[in-house]
Amino acid sequence: MKKRNKKTITLILTIIIFIFLVENISKISFSEEEPKQDIQKTRYYFSENPLILFELTPNSYARSDSIKPNSEGLIDKEYSIIKPEGIIRIVAIGDSITEGVGTKFNESFVEVLEKELNERTNKSYEVINFGLSRYSSIQEIETLKTKALKYNPDIILWEYFLNDPAFEDPFVNYLKKVTSFKTDKLTLNMIDAPKNCYRDLNLKIFLNTLSEKSYFFKSIISQERDIGNLEFYKEIHENICYWKTVEYSFNELNKISKNNNITTIVTIFPILTSFFKYPLLEVNNQVYEEAQKNNFTIIDVLNLFKDYHPQDLIYQEGDNVHPNKLGHKLVAEELFNIISQI
Repeated sequence: MKKRNKKTITLILTIIIFIFLVENISKISFSEEEPKQDIQKTRYYFSENPLILFELTPNSYARSDSIKPNSEGLIDKEYSIIKPEGIIRIVAIGDSITEGVGTKFNESFVEVLEKELNERTNKSYEVINFGLSRYSSIQEIETLKTKALKYNPDIILWEYFLNDPAFEDPFVNYLKKVTSFKTDKLTLNMIDAPKNCYRDLNLKIFLNTLSEKSYFFKSIISQERDIGNLEFYKEIHENICYWKTVEYSFNELNKISKNNNITTIVTIFPILTSFFKYPLLEVNNQVYEEAQKNNFTIIDVLNLFKDYHPQDLIYQEGDNVHPNKLGHKLVAEELFNIISQI
Protein backbone atom coordinates (compact mmCIF):
# COMPACT_ATOMS: atom_id res chain seq x y z
CA MET A 1 0.00 0.00 0.00
CA LYS A 2 2.81 2.38 0.91
CA LYS A 3 4.59 1.54 -2.37
CA ARG A 4 1.42 2.31 -4.33
CA ASN A 5 0.99 5.66 -2.54
CA LYS A 6 4.62 6.46 -3.18
CA LYS A 7 4.22 5.73 -6.91
CA THR A 8 1.07 7.86 -7.05
CA ILE A 9 2.79 10.79 -5.35
CA THR A 10 5.79 10.41 -7.66
CA LEU A 11 3.50 10.42 -10.72
CA ILE A 12 1.64 13.52 -9.53
CA LEU A 13 4.89 15.35 -8.85
CA THR A 14 6.22 14.35 -12.28
CA ILE A 15 3.08 15.71 -13.96
CA ILE A 16 3.29 18.97 -11.98
CA ILE A 17 6.97 19.43 -12.89
CA PHE A 18 6.21 18.65 -16.55
CA ILE A 19 3.37 21.21 -16.67
CA PHE A 20 5.58 23.78 -14.93
CA LEU A 21 8.38 23.26 -17.45
CA VAL A 22 6.09 23.33 -20.48
CA GLU A 23 4.30 26.42 -19.18
CA ASN A 24 7.55 28.32 -18.69
CA ILE A 25 9.02 27.22 -22.01
CA SER A 26 5.81 28.40 -23.71
CA LYS A 27 5.99 31.67 -21.79
CA ILE A 28 9.51 32.30 -23.10
CA SER A 29 8.45 31.65 -26.69
CA PHE A 30 5.51 34.06 -26.43
CA SER A 31 7.44 36.80 -24.66
CA GLU A 32 8.89 37.69 -28.08
CA GLU A 33 5.57 37.57 -29.89
CA GLU A 34 3.58 40.04 -27.80
CA PRO A 35 5.77 43.06 -28.71
CA LYS A 36 5.45 42.08 -32.37
CA GLN A 37 1.69 42.60 -32.08
CA ASP A 38 2.24 46.09 -30.65
CA ILE A 39 4.64 46.92 -33.48
CA GLN A 40 2.15 45.79 -36.09
CA LYS A 41 -0.62 47.82 -34.49
CA THR A 42 1.30 50.98 -35.36
CA ARG A 43 0.75 50.11 -39.03
CA TYR A 44 -2.83 48.88 -38.59
CA TYR A 45 -5.86 50.11 -36.68
CA PHE A 46 -9.15 48.50 -35.73
CA SER A 47 -11.74 49.18 -38.41
CA GLU A 48 -15.08 50.74 -37.51
CA ASN A 49 -16.54 47.96 -39.63
CA PRO A 50 -16.04 44.75 -37.60
CA LEU A 51 -16.31 42.64 -40.76
CA ILE A 52 -13.17 44.33 -42.09
CA LEU A 53 -11.56 44.07 -38.62
CA PHE A 54 -8.38 46.02 -39.41
CA GLU A 55 -7.15 48.61 -41.90
CA LEU A 56 -3.88 50.29 -42.75
CA THR A 57 -3.08 53.47 -40.87
CA PRO A 58 -2.88 56.32 -43.41
CA ASN A 59 0.65 57.63 -44.02
CA SER A 60 2.18 54.99 -41.72
CA TYR A 61 5.46 53.28 -42.49
CA ALA A 62 6.39 51.43 -45.69
CA ARG A 63 7.13 47.72 -45.68
CA SER A 64 10.03 46.16 -47.62
CA ASP A 65 10.15 47.50 -51.21
CA SER A 66 6.66 48.98 -51.15
CA ILE A 67 5.61 52.56 -50.46
CA LYS A 68 4.00 53.88 -47.31
CA PRO A 69 0.19 53.87 -47.22
CA ASN A 70 -1.37 56.98 -48.76
CA SER A 71 -3.79 59.35 -47.02
CA GLU A 72 -6.62 56.83 -47.49
CA GLY A 73 -4.57 53.93 -46.12
CA LEU A 74 -3.96 52.33 -49.53
CA ILE A 75 -0.65 50.96 -50.81
CA ASP A 76 -0.77 53.28 -53.78
CA LYS A 77 -0.33 56.81 -55.06
CA GLU A 78 -2.83 59.50 -54.13
CA TYR A 79 -6.11 59.47 -56.09
CA SER A 80 -9.11 61.77 -55.79
CA ILE A 81 -12.30 60.03 -54.74
CA ILE A 82 -14.17 61.93 -57.46
CA LYS A 83 -13.27 60.32 -60.79
CA PRO A 84 -11.71 62.80 -63.25
CA GLU A 85 -13.51 63.25 -66.55
CA GLY A 86 -12.31 60.95 -69.32
CA ILE A 87 -10.70 58.44 -66.90
CA ILE A 88 -11.46 54.73 -66.93
CA ARG A 89 -11.12 53.71 -63.31
CA ILE A 90 -10.19 50.21 -62.12
CA VAL A 91 -10.16 49.06 -58.50
CA ALA A 92 -8.06 46.06 -57.45
CA ILE A 93 -9.38 44.03 -54.51
CA GLY A 94 -7.35 41.29 -52.84
CA ASP A 95 -4.84 40.27 -50.21
CA SER A 96 -1.03 40.35 -49.99
CA ILE A 97 -0.58 39.42 -53.65
CA THR A 98 -2.59 42.44 -54.77
CA GLU A 99 -0.83 44.58 -52.15
CA GLY A 100 2.39 43.59 -53.91
CA VAL A 101 4.25 41.57 -51.28
CA GLY A 102 7.26 40.02 -53.01
CA THR A 103 7.79 42.85 -55.51
CA LYS A 104 8.90 46.45 -55.59
CA PHE A 105 5.98 48.87 -55.72
CA ASN A 106 6.25 49.56 -59.45
CA GLU A 107 6.56 45.82 -60.23
CA SER A 108 3.18 44.69 -58.83
CA PHE A 109 0.61 43.62 -61.40
CA VAL A 110 -1.58 46.58 -60.36
CA GLU A 111 1.13 49.14 -61.15
CA VAL A 112 2.39 47.37 -64.28
CA LEU A 113 -1.17 47.16 -65.61
CA GLU A 114 -1.80 50.87 -65.06
CA LYS A 115 1.46 51.78 -66.81
CA GLU A 116 0.82 49.49 -69.79
CA LEU A 117 -2.77 50.64 -70.28
CA ASN A 118 -1.76 54.29 -70.33
CA GLU A 119 1.27 53.77 -72.57
CA ARG A 120 -0.14 51.27 -75.06
CA THR A 121 -3.71 52.49 -75.58
CA ASN A 122 -5.25 55.85 -76.51
CA LYS A 123 -7.32 55.92 -73.30
CA SER A 124 -6.56 57.13 -69.77
CA TYR A 125 -6.73 54.72 -66.86
CA GLU A 126 -6.36 54.73 -63.09
CA VAL A 127 -5.81 51.38 -61.33
CA ILE A 128 -6.28 51.83 -57.58
CA ASN A 129 -4.93 49.22 -55.18
CA PHE A 130 -7.20 48.18 -52.28
CA GLY A 131 -5.28 44.96 -51.58
CA LEU A 132 -4.15 44.27 -48.04
CA SER A 133 -2.12 41.43 -46.61
CA ARG A 134 -4.07 38.92 -44.47
CA TYR A 135 -7.47 39.84 -45.89
CA SER A 136 -10.04 37.09 -46.44
CA SER A 137 -12.95 37.05 -48.92
CA ILE A 138 -15.30 38.64 -46.38
CA GLN A 139 -12.89 41.48 -45.65
CA GLU A 140 -12.36 41.99 -49.37
CA ILE A 141 -16.07 42.23 -50.25
CA GLU A 142 -16.62 44.64 -47.35
CA THR A 143 -13.69 46.75 -48.55
CA LEU A 144 -15.23 46.88 -52.00
CA LYS A 145 -18.63 47.91 -50.62
CA THR A 146 -17.49 50.50 -48.11
CA LYS A 147 -14.35 51.96 -49.70
CA ALA A 148 -13.68 51.05 -53.32
CA LEU A 149 -17.16 51.77 -54.71
CA LYS A 150 -16.84 55.39 -53.54
CA TYR A 151 -14.25 55.79 -56.32
CA ASN A 152 -16.90 55.01 -58.96
CA PRO A 153 -14.99 52.20 -60.75
CA ASP A 154 -15.68 50.99 -64.28
CA ILE A 155 -13.85 47.69 -63.71
CA ILE A 156 -13.25 45.52 -60.63
CA LEU A 157 -10.22 43.24 -60.42
CA TRP A 158 -10.78 40.58 -57.76
CA GLU A 159 -7.68 38.56 -56.84
CA TYR A 160 -8.40 35.16 -55.29
CA PHE A 161 -5.73 33.20 -53.49
CA LEU A 162 -6.34 29.75 -52.04
CA ASN A 163 -6.31 30.86 -48.40
CA ASP A 164 -9.06 33.45 -48.98
CA PRO A 165 -11.78 31.45 -47.20
CA ALA A 166 -9.86 31.67 -43.91
CA PHE A 167 -6.73 33.62 -43.14
CA GLU A 168 -5.64 33.03 -39.56
CA ASP A 169 -2.29 33.69 -37.94
CA PRO A 170 -1.32 34.81 -34.42
CA PHE A 171 -1.80 38.49 -35.30
CA VAL A 172 -5.26 38.06 -36.85
CA ASN A 173 -6.34 35.75 -34.03
CA TYR A 174 -5.12 38.35 -31.54
CA LEU A 175 -7.25 41.06 -33.16
CA LYS A 176 -10.30 38.78 -33.23
CA LYS A 177 -9.81 37.85 -29.61
CA VAL A 178 -9.54 41.50 -28.54
CA THR A 179 -12.86 42.22 -30.31
CA SER A 180 -14.53 39.13 -28.73
CA PHE A 181 -14.68 37.37 -32.12
CA LYS A 182 -17.31 39.82 -33.36
CA THR A 183 -15.99 39.45 -36.92
CA ASP A 184 -16.57 35.69 -36.93
CA LYS A 185 -19.97 35.97 -35.25
CA LEU A 186 -21.23 38.54 -37.75
CA THR A 187 -19.81 36.53 -40.65
CA LEU A 188 -21.68 33.37 -39.64
CA ASN A 189 -24.94 35.30 -39.34
CA MET A 190 -24.41 37.01 -42.68
CA ILE A 191 -23.67 33.84 -44.66
CA ASP A 192 -26.50 31.91 -43.00
CA ALA A 193 -24.05 29.31 -41.71
CA PRO A 194 -25.08 25.82 -40.58
CA LYS A 195 -25.39 25.15 -36.83
CA ASN A 196 -22.12 23.22 -36.69
CA CYS A 197 -20.26 26.41 -37.70
CA TYR A 198 -21.54 28.17 -34.59
CA ARG A 199 -20.54 25.15 -32.51
CA ASP A 200 -17.02 25.24 -33.93
CA LEU A 201 -16.76 28.96 -33.23
CA ASN A 202 -17.91 28.52 -29.63
CA LEU A 203 -15.28 25.81 -29.16
CA LYS A 204 -12.64 28.14 -30.58
CA ILE A 205 -13.71 30.91 -28.20
CA PHE A 206 -13.55 28.49 -25.26
CA LEU A 207 -10.04 27.36 -26.20
CA ASN A 208 -8.91 30.94 -26.56
CA THR A 209 -10.27 31.64 -23.08
CA LEU A 210 -8.10 28.78 -21.82
CA SER A 211 -5.13 30.28 -23.63
CA GLU A 212 -5.53 33.43 -21.55
CA LYS A 213 -4.98 31.34 -18.44
CA SER A 214 -2.08 29.28 -19.74
CA TYR A 215 0.87 29.88 -22.06
CA PHE A 216 0.81 26.15 -22.78
CA PHE A 217 -2.69 26.32 -24.31
CA LYS A 218 -1.71 29.55 -26.04
CA SER A 219 1.23 27.83 -27.73
CA ILE A 220 -1.09 25.10 -29.00
CA ILE A 221 -3.86 27.39 -30.27
CA SER A 222 -1.75 30.17 -31.76
CA GLN A 223 0.40 28.17 -34.15
CA GLU A 224 0.97 30.06 -37.39
CA ARG A 225 -0.01 27.89 -40.32
CA ASP A 226 2.67 26.42 -42.53
CA ILE A 227 2.28 27.96 -46.00
CA GLY A 228 3.92 24.84 -47.41
CA ASN A 229 1.18 22.57 -46.06
CA LEU A 230 -0.99 21.91 -49.10
CA GLU A 231 -3.57 20.00 -47.04
CA PHE A 232 -4.54 23.28 -45.35
CA TYR A 233 -5.87 24.68 -48.63
CA LYS A 234 -7.85 21.52 -49.33
CA GLU A 235 -9.35 21.47 -45.84
CA ILE A 236 -10.65 25.05 -45.88
CA HIS A 237 -12.30 24.54 -49.27
CA GLU A 238 -13.94 21.34 -48.07
CA ASN A 239 -15.14 23.02 -44.87
CA ILE A 240 -18.67 24.35 -45.46
CA CYS A 241 -18.24 27.08 -42.83
CA TYR A 242 -15.32 28.56 -44.75
CA TRP A 243 -16.54 27.82 -48.26
CA LYS A 244 -19.85 29.61 -47.71
CA THR A 245 -17.88 32.84 -47.19
CA VAL A 246 -16.58 32.46 -50.75
CA GLU A 247 -20.04 31.71 -52.15
CA TYR A 248 -21.43 34.73 -50.34
CA SER A 249 -18.61 37.05 -51.47
CA PHE A 250 -18.88 36.00 -55.12
CA ASN A 251 -22.65 36.38 -55.02
CA GLU A 252 -22.34 39.90 -53.55
CA LEU A 253 -19.68 40.76 -56.12
CA ASN A 254 -22.05 39.64 -58.88
CA LYS A 255 -24.86 41.83 -57.51
CA ILE A 256 -22.57 44.84 -57.27
CA SER A 257 -21.35 44.30 -60.83
CA LYS A 258 -24.87 44.05 -62.27
CA ASN A 259 -26.40 46.88 -60.23
CA ASN A 260 -23.60 49.29 -61.13
CA ASN A 261 -22.85 48.06 -64.65
CA ILE A 262 -19.25 47.26 -63.70
CA THR A 263 -17.07 44.74 -65.53
CA THR A 264 -15.58 42.25 -63.08
CA ILE A 265 -12.46 40.17 -63.67
CA VAL A 266 -11.49 37.44 -61.21
CA THR A 267 -7.88 36.21 -61.13
CA ILE A 268 -7.27 32.88 -59.39
CA PHE A 269 -3.68 32.56 -58.16
CA PRO A 270 -2.14 29.10 -57.57
CA ILE A 271 0.33 27.88 -54.99
CA LEU A 272 3.85 28.09 -56.43
CA THR A 273 4.58 24.39 -56.47
CA SER A 274 4.94 21.78 -59.20
CA PHE A 275 2.54 22.75 -61.99
CA PHE A 276 2.90 19.29 -63.53
CA LYS A 277 0.11 17.27 -61.94
CA TYR A 278 -0.73 20.33 -59.84
CA PRO A 279 -1.73 18.97 -56.39
CA LEU A 280 -4.45 21.58 -55.79
CA LEU A 281 -6.15 21.33 -59.18
CA GLU A 282 -9.43 20.21 -57.59
CA VAL A 283 -9.45 23.27 -55.31
CA ASN A 284 -8.54 25.52 -58.23
CA ASN A 285 -11.42 24.09 -60.27
CA GLN A 286 -13.85 24.52 -57.36
CA VAL A 287 -13.11 28.25 -57.24
CA TYR A 288 -13.17 28.54 -61.04
CA GLU A 289 -16.61 26.92 -61.23
CA GLU A 290 -17.98 29.23 -58.54
CA ALA A 291 -16.68 32.24 -60.48
CA GLN A 292 -18.28 30.84 -63.65
CA LYS A 293 -21.66 30.56 -61.92
CA ASN A 294 -21.50 34.31 -61.36
CA ASN A 295 -20.55 35.07 -64.97
CA PHE A 296 -17.27 36.78 -64.16
CA THR A 297 -14.43 37.10 -66.65
CA ILE A 298 -11.84 34.69 -65.20
CA ILE A 299 -8.07 34.50 -65.44
CA ASP A 300 -6.79 31.15 -64.23
CA VAL A 301 -3.23 32.18 -63.35
CA LEU A 302 -2.26 28.51 -63.19
CA ASN A 303 -2.45 28.50 -67.01
CA LEU A 304 -0.12 31.51 -67.17
CA PHE A 305 2.42 29.93 -64.84
CA LYS A 306 2.36 26.29 -65.98
CA ASP A 307 5.11 26.72 -68.59
CA TYR A 308 7.51 27.98 -65.92
CA HIS A 309 9.38 26.25 -63.14
CA PRO A 310 8.10 27.38 -59.71
CA GLN A 311 11.62 28.54 -58.82
CA ASP A 312 11.39 31.05 -61.67
CA LEU A 313 8.34 32.63 -60.07
CA ILE A 314 8.93 32.70 -56.30
CA TYR A 315 10.41 35.83 -54.80
CA GLN A 316 12.17 34.12 -51.91
CA GLU A 317 12.99 30.56 -50.89
CA GLY A 318 10.35 28.95 -48.71
CA ASP A 319 7.49 31.23 -49.83
CA ASN A 320 5.19 29.41 -52.24
CA VAL A 321 2.50 32.10 -52.07
CA HIS A 322 3.86 35.38 -53.41
CA PRO A 323 5.00 35.53 -57.05
CA ASN A 324 7.97 37.67 -58.04
CA LYS A 325 8.33 40.38 -60.67
CA LEU A 326 7.95 37.88 -63.52
CA GLY A 327 4.76 36.39 -62.07
CA HIS A 328 3.19 39.82 -61.66
CA LYS A 329 4.23 40.81 -65.19
CA LEU A 330 2.53 37.73 -66.69
CA VAL A 331 -0.71 38.52 -64.87
CA ALA A 332 -0.57 42.20 -65.83
CA GLU A 333 -0.09 41.28 -69.49
CA GLU A 334 -3.11 38.98 -69.48
CA LEU A 335 -5.21 41.66 -67.77
CA PHE A 336 -4.03 44.18 -70.35
CA ASN A 337 -5.13 41.89 -73.19
CA ILE A 338 -8.65 41.68 -71.74
CA ILE A 339 -9.12 45.28 -70.58
CA SER A 340 -7.71 46.92 -73.71
CA GLN A 341 -10.48 45.19 -75.70
CA ILE A 342 -13.31 46.46 -73.45
